[in-house]
Amino acid sequence: MLWGRGDMAWSLERLWVWRALLLAALLPLWYAVRRRALKPGLALFWTALLLLVAGWLMGYHPAEGTRWGDPRFWNSFSITLLLIAVTVSGAFLVGLPLALLANVRHPLKWLVRLGLLLPWAMPRVFSGLAFAWLFQSDYGVVNDLLGRLGVNDLLRAVLPAQWIGERGVFWLARDVPAIVAVSVAIVWKTSSFVGLILLAGLQSIDESLYEAARIDGANAWQRFWRVTLPLLRPAIMVALIFRTLTAVQTFDEPFAMTGGGPGRTLETLGIYIYKTVNGLDIGYAAALAVALFFVSTLITVFYLRWIYTDD
Repeated sequence: MLWGRGDMAWSLERLWVWRALLLAALLPLWYAVRRRALKPGLALFWTALLLLVAGWLMGYHPAEGTRWGDPRFWNSFSITLLLIAVTVSGAFLVGLPLALLANVRHPLKWLVRLGLLLPWAMPRVFSGLAFAWLFQSDYGVVNDLLGRLGVNDLLRAVLPAQWIGERGVFWLARDVPAIVAVSVAIVWKTSSFVGLILLAGLQSIDESLYEAARIDGANAWQRFWRVTLPLLRPAIMVALIFRTLTAVQTFDEPFAMTGGGPGRTLETLGIYIYKTVNGLDIGYAAALAVALFFVSTLITVFYLRWIYTDD
């Protein structure tokens, strides 16, 4: 839909000219940043504003009947942000202890490192199917173990009645349990990747720094907090950048486990783009892919600014 109505509607050629002028304004904007005449944060604000106005002029503006009013898009966007927050933090919190354990000098450290490598090497769709079997409500391993441990009785007293049946929780058939199950699958799959990157960072830390800290009387916690974490910061940033970018593109696990369901609970942006392409709405699918690209770019810029900000 073009901007305006009736006699006020603009021609496509005129809209393209305005769009080109707006995008051309980005060049002097970032040239000013390079010359230190403008702060990068202010430049990012004006860049986002110019891109928003350019999209507005092409007809994608928040009005009734336009794409910004698409509830499926905002649902997909919301669940994607939720999975980013949960799985990125979860992968880091699981991957860091695994990396520390794999870095300890003991005869069986190769076994820990092999355990880090196997989940990362496993195809994502295969791991999704494996976890779909584990979380199956009737004969899945998770409900069977919870039942043997007596946890299901406790869950029946805590969870809503529609979430749990006689054999256990309906993991893949209810919205919140499905989000939990898919998040667990993604964290298991991706924490090994984070752990491998952090392990490489740990091995680059000079042992003499730990020896100096011991001589100064630092305990294990102080050595970890004052020596390990500061020197591990570049590796942490690299791990978080790659993990977040893959989280933005989440597709395999939710699609393999629930197909984006129940309903559209786990219809991420990647799944929505896939279904839009299958519906032969190629133009809108391309617009969704561009939105996905901008989300990835903003996240990358945020991390890079964090890396290169002086303490």
